[in-house]
Amino acid sequence: MEEHMDALFWPKDLLRSNCWTAHLEDLPIVGIIGRRRRAVRAQLAKRPKALPISAWGNEDRYTLASEISEVIRVQCNWPSPSFLPVDPCEIVLSDSCDGLQSVCALREIARRFSIPEEDLKQATTQTFGSLIDYVLANKR
Repeated sequence: MEEHMDALFWPKDLLRSNCWTAHLEDLPIVGIIGRRRRAVRAQLAKRPKALPISAWGNEDRYTLASEISEVIRVQCNWPSPSFLPVDPCEIVLSDSCDGLQSVCALREIARRFSIPEEDLKQATTQTFGSLIDYVLANKR
C-alpha cells in the first residue's frame, strides 16, 4: 500500500515578514526565502527519491513529470526531483536568489518542448500537475 504524501507548503510562520524583517527577507542566511527553502528541502527529504507512477496517474504523465522535475531540480537547486501533481508551482519553481533560477528552468522546459515561454509561464500559476498537463497537451 502506498503512503499518502502531502503537497509541499510554506510553513505558516514563514508566510509573511513583518515591518522589522521586511528589509532582510532576501538575505540568504537570515532572510525568509532561505528559511522557506530549508523547510521545503526538509519536506522533500521525507519523500521517496523515485515517486511511483500511480502518483501521476499514467505513464505518459509520469515520464514527462520526471523529465521536467529533473530540470527544475537542477536549475532551482532542489535536493531531489520528487515533486507531486498537487505541489504548488510557486514552491516547486522557487529559487534561492532573485528568481533567475526559475526563469532558467522555464526557459529550458520551453526550449525542450517547443512551447512559447510566455505561455508556459501562464501555466505555472497553479499546481505542478497543471503545468505537466499543459506541457503534455501543447508540446511539439
